[in-house]
Amino acid sequence: MPKVSIIVPVYNTEKYLTRCIDSILAQTFTDFELILVNDGSKDNSGKICDEYAQKDSRIIVIHKENGGVSSARNKGIDVAQGDWISFVDSDDWISSDFLSSFTYDADLMICGIELFGTKHSQQIPASQHLQNTTEIYTWLASNCHRGYVPSPWAKVFKTSIIQNNNITFNTSIIRGEDAIFNFDYIQYCDSIKLFNIASYHYYYITEITSIGSKYAISAQIYYNHICALHNSVSNLEHRFNQKLTLIKKSLFGHLLPFFYYYIETLSISEARKELREFAKYKLYKYCGKLTWKEYIYLRLITFSPSLFYHRR
Repeated sequence: MPKVSIIVPVYNTEKYLTRCIDSILAQTFTDFELILVNDGSKDNSGKICDEYAQKDSRIIVIHKENGGVSSARNKGIDVAQGDWISFVDSDDWISSDFLSSFTYDADLMICGIELFGTKHSQQIPASQHLQNTTEIYTWLASNCHRGYVPSPWAKVFKTSIIQNNNITFNTSIIRGEDAIFNFDYIQYCDSIKLFNIASYHYYYITEITSIGSKYAISAQIYYNHICALHNSVSNLEHRFNQKLTLIKKSLFGHLLPFFYYYIETLSISEARKELREFAKYKLYKYCGKLTWKEYIYLRLITFSPSLFYHRR
C-alpha cells in the first residue's frame, strides 16, 4: 500500500499535463500512487494519461464522463489506497521535494505556493505546528484570506479523516467548493503543520474574462453558494466555540464579481430581474469588507436595479 495518493483531475489540459505528471514522477519521495482522473477530456489528455500508465505501475488512470473537477476529485478519493491524500491540478506542477518536505505527523500539512504567471509567491509566513483547537482557531481566523488556506492543493490530508467522516467535494457548487472541503476537514483536525517552503507551483490565469465566463453565477446560485459556505463555516464555529466572521465575509465577498460577470451577459430587462433577486436575498450583507460607497450602491439597487446600468 502506498503512503501517499496523489489525485490529479484532468480536463482538456494536454498543453500542461506532461509537465504536471513529470514533476510528480520526479519526486525524491517515491512511495506514492498517482491517480489521474480523466474527466471526459475532448483533447489528447486521456491518451497522455494512458501512455504514462503503461510506463509506470504507480499510475492509475480513471476515465469518466465530464462531471466537473469536484466529481473527478471525489472519484480519486474513492479509489485512493494511500494513508495520505494530496491534490494537484493538471495545469500545475510540484517541486521534486514536495512530498519529502512533509513530516507526516499531523492531521493536515500545508506548504507555500508559487503563483506562476505573476511575480508573487504565497509563502507560509513561518513554519508552525498547531497542536490544539485554540492554536488552530487563531491561525485560521487570521489567515483565512491567504490563498493557501481555502485551496485543496499544496496540502497533504489524512485519508482516514476523509473516509471516516464522509468528506467530499460538493458537486453542486462551482465557486468555493474547495473551501468547503477544507473547512469540513479542518473541523476534525487536532493538529496542523505549516512549512515555510513554496513547493507547489500554481498556474495563475490572468485573463479575467475567461474566469468570468466560466464561473459567472446568478443571484439564486449566489444564494445557494452562500448557504453551503455558511453551513460549513458554522460547523467550524461550533467546533471552536468561536465566531469566524472574517472567513464568511471574505468568502461571500469573493463571489460578488462572478455575479457581476453574469449580469453583463443579460439584457437590461433580464438583469433588472436578477438584481431584484439579489435585493430579495439581501446579498449585500454577505459581500465582505465594503467601502461606504460600495455599500450604499448595493443598497440602492434594492430600490432601483437600473442603477447598475447607470454605473456602466
